[in-house]
Amino acid sequence: MTAIQTKEYKWQLPKKGYYKLSTDAAWKAIDKAAGGGVIRRDTGTWFIGFSSKYNAQTPLAAELLAIREGLLLAQEFNFDKLEVETDAQSLVFMLDTSSLNPHPHHELAVLLSDVANLLKRNWSVSFTHIPRSSNMVAHMLAALGMDMAVGHQSHLMIPPSVKKWYEADLQVSNPVGDCSTSTDA
Repeated sequence: MTAIQTKEYKWQLPKKGYYKLSTDAAWKAIDKAAGGGVIRRDTGTWFIGFSSKYNAQTPLAAELLAIREGLLLAQEFNFDKLEVETDAQSLVFMLDTSSLNPHPHHELAVLLSDVANLLKRNWSVSFTHIPRSSNMVAHMLAALGMDMAVGHQSHLMIPPSVKKWYEADLQVSNPVGDCSTSTDA
């Protein structure tokens, strides 16, 4: 089941029992593109993050590659409930499986089809469009990917350049509670 939402936003914890995947991409040229993302537990604590270098034709392609990579990562850990956040509003609408054709003539048709097939898995996935200002952890992870020569980096721990944004998200979602940056599995 897939649901789509667009709303005014400040970072929020995922629903109880869900994980939250936040993704973003950075693009300057075909050979200067990257994506990043983070999966957090329903307490907001860090589960795993990633930064990857992409060969993407367009910014939208880089965004979709980051979403696919995050979904594959969630699938690898056998999550059955996932909230996905991205600042790529057009992709949020394209990934609504009730209207996914899968856009056979779109420049990203093959990649959209890959993601559509991932969404057919027996899991609950919802997509939410959020403003970039509320997606800074994923944005900074994508920025780390831009500086990589090639490849992929998994982040089991919060990278130092991301930590202040991560802690700000926790503060917003739990203003009087614990802002622990625990990475216990």
